[in-house]
Amino acid sequence: MKRAKGIKPGSIVQFPYSCFSPMAKSWNGWIFKIAIVEKLYKSESGHESAKVRYCARLLTEWDKEEIVDYAEARKIISFDNLFEVSESEIEHSSGEDREFLKRHGLL
Repeated sequence: MKRAKGIKPGSIVQFPYSCFSPMAKSWNGWIFKIAIVEKLYKSESGHESAKVRYCARLLTEWDKEEIVDYAEARKIISFDNLFEVSESEIEHSSGEDREFLKRHGLL
């Protein structure tokens, strides 16, 4: 995984969302989410972070299994934990991430 460079509002990045294997080393035990950068911040000590918007979950109709809507969430994340997203990672990402990008005109 490559750290994201040239981050600006509107960039597509991925970040570690949930740890499913705390005993694993490195990023092997983590689930990553695809997000859109909304705003950049810089602390007084020079630490950079970004506010990202991502798809928290899909809301479907029980009978039809159609995607009706999704819930968005926002989170402030350090630049150290933002990574580049390749085309193949977008293709193999979860359905909710692809739907999120489609709704924002990025896919």
